[in-house]
Amino acid sequence: MLLVRAASLAVEPLGESWVFFSPLSGETHLINDTSVAMLECLDASRPTAADSVYLEIAGLTGSTPAEVARMCSGYWSSLVEAGAVRVMLPQPLVPSEPA
Repeated sequence: MLLVRAASLAVEPLGESWVFFSPLSGETHLINDTSVAMLECLDASRPTAADSVYLEIAGLTGSTPAEVARMCSGYWSSLVEAGAVRVMLPQPLVPSEPA
């Protein structure tokens, strides 16, 4: 799964949580530290594999990538639905024409 962060997404602290406004939903969303870490590993212009996100967070926290994957797995769909993350579909291979 390749992911990109929504362009011009601003995540701001709010007490012990975080918030961001989504033009897609027209709402402000409350998220936790794990979701923020996931967003910080993504770029708006370069698709990133979820496994790369897990590796980066694991390196920062001392957890294993498998532990991070379990911790993050429930948050991807919420971030996508809120418009913070887009899933990039693989481009189909175009068969070359015979010579």
